[in-house]
Amino acid sequence: AFETVHWLWCGKKTLEFRHYLSVLSAVRILQPRRLVMHFTDMPKTDAYNAWFNELTDALPNLEFEKLTISVSCNSTDTLRAALGILAQDGGVFIGENTILTRFPKLAEELPCWFAVSAHAPRSASNGIVIARQALDASTKEACFHSIVSRIRTNKRQYVDEMSFGHFMSVLTALHVAGFRHVYVHADVEPKGRWWEELRKENVTFVPLVSVNTVYQHPVTVTAHVSDLIRYLVLYKYGGAYQDWDVFWTQHLPDSLLANPAVIGFDWQRRGWPDNINNGIMMARARSHFLHHFLATHRDFRDRNWAYNSLMMSYRTWELYPQTAFLDRHLQVLCHSGRCHPTWLPGYVYGGSDKQPLSLINETLAVHVTIPKPPTSLSSLTALRKGQDVYAAMGRMCLVKSGRGRWLEALYTDSDLKL
Repeated sequence: AFETVHWLWCGKKTLEFRHYLSVLSAVRILQPRRLVMHFTDMPKTDAYNAWFNELTDALPNLEFEKLTISVSCNSTDTLRAALGILAQDGGVFIGENTILTRFPKLAEELPCWFAVSAHAPRSASNGIVIARQALDASTKEACFHSIVSRIRTNKRQYVDEMSFGHFMSVLTALHVAGFRHVYVHADVEPKGRWWEELRKENVTFVPLVSVNTVYQHPVTVTAHVSDLIRYLVLYKYGGAYQDWDVFWTQHLPDSLLANPAVIGFDWQRRGWPDNINNGIMMARARSHFLHHFLATHRDFRDRNWAYNSLMMSYRTWELYPQTAFLDRHLQVLCHSGRCHPTWLPGYVYGGSDKQPLSLINETLAVHVTIPKPPTSLSSLTALRKGQDVYAAMGRMCLVKSGRGRWLEALYTDSDLKL
């Protein structure tokens, strides 16, 4: 699957219905997470041709990037532009006059595939270019018989070693909650002993496609980028999302999974009747709840941490309660050893805090925001020696996953052979 589609708009002209169909065909056939419009000049509109406004209003994942090189619209300049754009990460590049009816299967087998119009064989405005991955010089030569002098190489690289706490979070999803497969979305594949252990499970790494805008609003806060990625992934594929600091305590009942979407309360209200905490979300692909919720991001407030995620998700449920099941027992938020069970009256006040030990049989998951991770889940040694509910949860999970031997005294963090 191609997560990013690039669409070329070249020249000073009006965006007409055929161009509108070109964009919609890419959305329908490819279902991209990012749709980037590369332009020389922004499209014009008139009294009838308001299709550009329709696109900006309907597509939350539509982004705009002005071409930084001079382009003659019906020349090889557009092919060079396409090549430069695809060189970094690959993807699909579609011209403004191209309407897709199906995905070319041959493109799944070749490192680079392209098709252009016989009437304008040198212009990407009338064609499509597909690259399964970043393009090197030899691949570009073979595919296009030309070499572009400037290739962007600013891809971010860093090493992120998976912690024991993250390992346990995923393990509880598989062996306690009962999920059949976990997909880990990240900039780069995690490293370290705990990731190597997880690779023995039904766990798949998925390279992360970031989000830069929503309804043409720039998204700069990392937490909001994370929020939007989870919504878009769930909307496209369906399934469940969980934060890294979520630990499942019970098996998910089939009756819960029968709902079109499942969400849970946050313990803070922030002046509203309630808030939703999206650290755990479940939804079917293209769920009505997520459709309406994503639409609220037309009013996006990047500097307000809670507004779009916690508050507007609650507003969406208020307006469309039939689209999601709001389960107070889905998760409990815990911090500094105290928890806020939202199924109890007055849970927003400090006096309603409860020790997590009494909650293990009352909630499906514990969401520990402080500390990250809980001390008892910071290492295998800490888990084995821990006396709190987190240690009990961790030991139960290790046994369920067939790793009960790890609890024996001879296994420590320093000598455990994975």
